[in-house]
This record gives sequence, C-alpha cells and structure tokens, in this order.
Amino acid sequence: MISGNIEFIYKHAKRSITIEKEVSELRLSDGYVLNLFEKHHIELEEIDPTFFEFTVSAARDTLIIEDLTLFEKVRILSFSNTKASLGLLVVNDIKIEIVGVFIDMLRTNCNWVHISRTLIRSFDFSQTECDQCQISGEAMSVANLLELNYVTVEKMTVYKSVEELIIKSSKIDRLDMDQVNRNQFRYVNITWNTHIEEYSVAGDIDRLRIKNSIINKVSFKETKIKKLDNKKSDINMVFMLEVDKIEEKNISAWELLYKAALNDDNDTLFAKAGYEINHMRRKDQSFYSRISSSILRVTIGYGYRPYRSIIFSIIAISLFAMLYQGLDYMSIRNVSGYQSVSDFMSHYFDMWYLSGTAYTTTGFGDIVPSNGITKVLVIFEAMVGVSVLSLFMYSLLNRYGKKQ
Repeated sequence: MISGNIEFIYKHAKRSITIEKEVSELRLSDGYVLNLFEKHHIELEEIDPTFFEFTVSAARDTLIIEDLTLFEKVRILSFSNTKASLGLLVVNDIKIEIVGVFIDMLRTNCNWVHISRTLIRSFDFSQTECDQCQISGEAMSVANLLELNYVTVEKMTVYKSVEELIIKSSKIDRLDMDQVNRNQFRYVNITWNTHIEEYSVAGDIDRLRIKNSIINKVSFKETKIKKLDNKKSDINMVFMLEVDKIEEKNISAWELLYKAALNDDNDTLFAKAGYEINHMRRKDQSFYSRISSSILRVTIGYGYRPYRSIIFSIIAISLFAMLYQGLDYMSIRNVSGYQSVSDFMSHYFDMWYLSGTAYTTTGFGDIVPSNGITKVLVIFEAMVGVSVLSLFMYSLLNRYGKKQ
C-alpha cells in the first residue's frame, strides 16, 4: 500500500502533508493536490511552484503522476528507514527526479529526468504522442536531459529525442535506442564504470562519448554520428558500423570500425581501419618509432596493404639497377660509353637482372658485381629484399588470416 509525505515550500518554509489513507494505486494530479491543500487550509497563491517532493513507502503498488502543472519538478524519495518498491510508476509532462526507489516498471515521457541509486526492471522513456504527431505533421518534443547515476536497469528503451543522455556508474542489461523514427541526440555520455551488456542504437547523434566503461555488445543500425570518443573503455563486440555512419573519423572511431569489421567479416573495412589506426598513432610516437612506422607504411601499409611490398620491390630493384649501371659505366672497362640506345638498354637490363637476383637472394652467378662498391651494395640490397619479403608474408597473414 502506498503512503507518504508531500513536501513543498509554503510561506518560505518547507511544509509536509502526510497521506493518511493507504491505497494500492495513487494518482497525483492538480485536482488531487488541490483537494489535499484545501483539506489542510493551504492557499495556492503562497506555494512556491519550483519545489515538490514526495517521500513514498510502498510495496509493488502503482503511482501515477500526470496532469500536474502546479509544480515545475517532482522528486520521489524512499523513506530513510524503508525501501519503496513500486510495481508501476508513470510520470508525464513534468521534471522528475527519482532517488532510492525499487521500480518494476517505469514509464515516462518527461523532458527532464534524473534517476540515482535506483533499481528498475523495465524503463520505458518514449514519446507517447508519436502517432498523433505523425498524423498532424507536428514536430515531436525533445527531452532536455535524461541522466542515470548509480542505477541498475534490466531493460531500458529510449524512444524519444534527447538533448543530453548521461549514464554514470550504472549497470544496464539491455539498452535500446533503435526506434523506427529517427531520434536525435545531441550528446550521449556513458562513463564512470558503467556496464552495459547489450546496446542497440539508431538515430542521429552529434557526439557519442564512452569513457571508463564496459559494453559487451553494441549494434549500430540506422545511425549517423558526427563525433565519437572512446577512451579507456572495453567494447567487446561491434556490429553494423560502417565508415559513412561517422562524420569525424578520429582514432576512437577507427577502433570501433576495426572491431565492427572483424564481427561483420568486412575485409575491406578491416584493412582500412587498421591502416588508419596505425597512421594516427604514428603522430604520438618517438622519432625512431616514427622511422620504423614510416618504413612499415611504405612497404606493407602497416600490415594491411600487402600489395605495397610488390610495388616497393619493383621500384627498389629498378633503383638499385640504375645505381649498378652508373657504377659500372664509371669503371675502366666501360669508359668508352654506349654506342646506341639499345646498348644502354641492354646494359640496364643486365643490371636489373643482377639487382633482381640480389634482392630475392637467388644469386645465379652468371652476372656478378664488377667493383667493390657494387659488391657492398648487392649485400645491402639482399638484406632489404629479405626484410621486405618477410614483411610481405606477415602482411598476407595479417590481412587475410585475421580470424585465425
């Protein structure tokens, strides 16, 4: 049975009215409150409309707050020595704050909601006038704030546009934000060791921030995100996230895209995201690490573009061949120069053949270096070739053997 106190400011002081009759269902509306004030001889003109606090003691009963316009905000609390357990709580069209209450089912479409230290089995934050708005063509209302702080929810649905959605230090088994209508969220902040088992999101989000939290599974459906921040969080599985769904592609965005590519088996996205992550991390590396990173970028695209090693090898063999030809031309036995273009090309082909055999460490021995400098360069080229070919094999395994 529901019992409690209604507190408000009357004549610049807090005033409390005790609800004497216990009921299994209580509806707080303007009419109910006015009758209560009249019974206690309270003048409506002397009431501060900014403060309304309802301290409730109940056991799985129903509390409905609607059509209440006398106050700007309602605060629902448990008695300090009891644990209120509401079976159904419905609050509409008023600012609402809930502290320390057990709720089986919470339904609200309020534009300002703050919940803390509360256990909720089912939380429905939705737009009740959706159908009417679609018929009339009117714009649906947007909530200013929905904040959860130290709250445990089994299932939570957010089917309404929200300016700021903040979840702190909370545990949610299932969070759904994927209504058919494209809802808009200016700022979604999941932080302070929040744990979400399954998160499904759709709509337009200006900024999605996930920090110091754990999300086991997140699915991005019809989603558009302008900016995404993911810091010190553990997100295990990501699904249905594509490049065109994120406008500002920072390293946090690419990391989620990388996980989405693994789960959705998107080979193209896997390679692109892996390349971009390594390229962005390069800016924060030391000088020698940047040199190593630059070599990996040029030769194998950080392990995600193995075809680059083939292009690099062809260019390297050709450049070494030109170097060998120049050194051979300056030697004594070729001081007379070339008699024709065909002689030049024939000689370059021989040097290219020498460079290729050195690069691949084949070394047939039918063409050998003609001077000491060339011999040293051949050894150096062989070292380069072995390194690049090894990187090529690593890149193939990384690119196409990711699941294994």
